[in-house]
Amino acid sequence: MFHSHLSPPNALMAKIHNPLPVILPVEVRDQWLDPAADGVELRGLLVPLPAQELEAYEVSKFVNCHGTIRRSVCETGRVGRRIEALRNVTA
Repeated sequence: MFHSHLSPPNALMAKIHNPLPVILPVEVRDQWLDPAADGVELRGLLVPLPAQELEAYEVSKFVNCHGTIRRSVCETGRVGRRIEALRNVTA
């Protein structure tokens, strides 16, 4: 099952993504996945990631069109460099 949690946007994302999906920092991943974790404590993790930990840049509008994404849309500019970096890590 998949579920996304939303929070108010941080300063960087306010004009782009409101509400902002919660992005958990790596250091709380084990706490979030612990089946014995306290629900009240977990709710305290549902906050916006600090703006300085994110980067915003423009991408093609085609990225949001289901069924129309072509490899060239994702492999140009910064997105392409990130995809290539991921390929190098997983190779």
